[in-house]
Amino acid sequence: MSDDEVDHELLDLLRKRFGLGVKEDGPPETKVLESAEFVYDNSIDVAVDMRSTKVAAQLVLDEMEKREYSTKTWSSHELHPKTQDESTVNFIFTMDLLNFSFWSEKSEAERFAVEYKGKRWTGYWGLVAVLQRALEEDIPITSPDFWIDEEKCTDEVLRNVFRSVNDEEAPMLEQRIRCLRDAGRVLDEGFDGSVVTLIEDAKQSAAGLVNLLAEKFTCFADEGTFERKKVRFLKRAQIFVADLWAAFDGQGYGEFNDIDKITMFADYRIPQMLHALGVMWFCPSLEAKIRRLETIESGHTWEMQIRGCSIWAVELLRREILQLKPDTKVNAILIDFFLYDLAKEREQEGAEAIPHHRTRSICKRRSEVPKILLALGVHGNHCKRHLYAGRGHRSCADAKQTYNALDIANKPHATVAVFITIAKSMSLLVIGACIAQSKWTRFKSSAIRLQEFDFFDEAARGPLGSLILLSRVRWGLASIGAIATILALGVDTFAQQVIRFDTRTIETLGGYDASFSLSHGYFGGANWTYSRAAFVAENTVDVAMQGAILRGIYNVHTSPDFRCTHNCTWKDSYTSLGFASNCRNVTESTLDTIVASQARALGDVSEYWRLNMTTPGNLTLKIKLRPYYRTQIQVVTKATNTFEDISSIRESAFGNDIRITREPMELLPGTLHGKGSNNIQFIQENLPIFSVNAADIEALNDFFQSSRFMGNMTSGQIPNEAASGVVVALLTSNISQVFDNLADSMTEQLRTRPDAVAEGLILVNEVFVRIEWDWLILPFVVTLTATIFLIATCIESRAQGCLPLKSSSVALLYHEIAPQEHGKVVLKSDMPSLREMLKAAKKTKVTLQ
Repeated sequence: MSDDEVDHELLDLLRKRFGLGVKEDGPPETKVLESAEFVYDNSIDVAVDMRSTKVAAQLVLDEMEKREYSTKTWSSHELHPKTQDESTVNFIFTMDLLNFSFWSEKSEAERFAVEYKGKRWTGYWGLVAVLQRALEEDIPITSPDFWIDEEKCTDEVLRNVFRSVNDEEAPMLEQRIRCLRDAGRVLDEGFDGSVVTLIEDAKQSAAGLVNLLAEKFTCFADEGTFERKKVRFLKRAQIFVADLWAAFDGQGYGEFNDIDKITMFADYRIPQMLHALGVMWFCPSLEAKIRRLETIESGHTWEMQIRGCSIWAVELLRREILQLKPDTKVNAILIDFFLYDLAKEREQEGAEAIPHHRTRSICKRRSEVPKILLALGVHGNHCKRHLYAGRGHRSCADAKQTYNALDIANKPHATVAVFITIAKSMSLLVIGACIAQSKWTRFKSSAIRLQEFDFFDEAARGPLGSLILLSRVRWGLASIGAIATILALGVDTFAQQVIRFDTRTIETLGGYDASFSLSHGYFGGANWTYSRAAFVAENTVDVAMQGAILRGIYNVHTSPDFRCTHNCTWKDSYTSLGFASNCRNVTESTLDTIVASQARALGDVSEYWRLNMTTPGNLTLKIKLRPYYRTQIQVVTKATNTFEDISSIRESAFGNDIRITREPMELLPGTLHGKGSNNIQFIQENLPIFSVNAADIEALNDFFQSSRFMGNMTSGQIPNEAASGVVVALLTSNISQVFDNLADSMTEQLRTRPDAVAEGLILVNEVFVRIEWDWLILPFVVTLTATIFLIATCIESRAQGCLPLKSSSVALLYHEIAPQEHGKVVLKSDMPSLREMLKAAKKTKVTLQ
């Protein structure tokens, strides 16, 4: 582009900057919900249960109405500010600017905590307490002017503001301090140092304010990449708008005409609560990582899926609530506030179903281009300055391509080739100049034929001339350069042998792709009715386990919960909870219990024998034997074990017998809500703790003793009568094999709801780069020879007083052949230096005759 041409991009930029001729593109949109839907549609490790969403919506609606949840709930907390003025605006901005990653890996007694008003506050409330305490101590911590005052707002002052009652300081304190200072500068430069001005610039648009925060403040730019697409979550920017709306009850500074565009805030507490409600599910490896309290890297696909799916799940809850009650005033903000408070309540009660996921982040994930530009020294105002010059759009746009082109770490062959080519070129350049200079020193030291001038010049140009020089001219210093020039022919070949690629089989962590599920507990969801001792509520029975039992009996196989997409190996042995069957032949002992009696049915002239027998397991077999007609066997199960008044069953420490203990419960007038220890625990040395819900075991007993396992079968010369119950599955089957199948099916069902995952190793072929250092000898020798040759040539030229004329044709033209006494012929010049010769050559014009 010439300087006279119009730069349309620059004109568009100027129009937008000064608001000239800019067309309105419609109301602002945050695109957070659009991003969440994209993540949900492409998520494979996190799922949203649509059926559970309907149930959860009713529960959330009922509970919110019961608690009268509204915007006023926000101000009702004792730590939140109560006044509706500019001081509250500044307080909320500061609070949401610093509200990130307060979770701790330490215990409640050791984690970062703030002492305020006689209480200890942690997490988000610890941050609010920090601000309130600082204000009471006359530290203007919520004032943007204070943040940029380097004399008053020192790091020491801020560390004192965030002081803790124990040894752990506030997590990511340095990042919080940097956020304060950066935000103070942005407010000072763009908004007259006022948060109110920032809000007014949004023109009562919630989405507009969110976009403004994300655009101007780096700490609020919560963006990332998922499946090669840019997605936006804008968590704290949306929280700021929501807190303003709640604190001012939708009036004044909190009045927005599009508040419903704000989504749920992609925090770590809400996904935890959604999982507890059955709305959101995690893949086994992800759930196991969360349960092990392991950190998920910021920006990892798991974190992106958790955040995106939680936003979409809350949106589905909102829609379901509106269908249930169209006139209710519920939006994603209130649902988020409610779920967060509910999660904190469960945490205090110790009733968390699953820990929250752990990620350290200030939600600062902009595009990678600024990092690239910074690496190239082109960033910020530097790029902007070139842009206004009319060429910056090329410089900055090409920066990423340049960076990618320089990404030589993954291209070893190219790296070696580049550096060896550079070394070879520089060496040959030096050698050629030194050979050309050597002809002058040779003529200076002795009389030689003029023909040798050509030999030296040809040798300076390449290997053929060097070969001629070695064969036609007496060897001297120039011969070293000629040999090096010839040897340089093999440098490229040697360079190709430096890098060698070897393929080896290595073991790498497989994660979800090399794993199988384990179960250390059975919690199918069964609960006691408490209206009758030890009776299980029918609506809580684990029907999935009942289905597994029937699959085992009818020999319906399912694929085991095992994943291996490559060659996999597991180094350790693993123990998982399961079911086992034990069969033995009880025919003789059962036959010994036969009690026979003769009977005749009413109206039937024929007689039959009634045979009753009982198995060692107390199963009664009733047989009607009608001679020459039929034999009927009826199987009836009887319960021999009762769980009345039992709420806790534990196995002994040695694992050989089960100790049953009674747990007394005081009976008071009213409704009894039992909270007994309903688990059976199996604890053995060198094994994990296995826990089983006693109610689920009782539910299985009830199922095995139900009518599903009663039936009849007939044998003999009788009319064809179909067998009933599960007996039909036993007619032609191996009984012991059937029960083995049943145990396997029940065990596999346990592993489909794992509380642990055995992650193995993947055997992959990895390409290793091997450096063959021996092949670098020749390039090194050529380079070293060039260096030595250069030094020697400089020394020789200085010793003989020879000008550095090298291969200059001008120098040769300004020399004349002059005869001397005794038949000598010399080359001489009246010019004292090459510079004088070049200066004269500029002024001299000649014609060839």
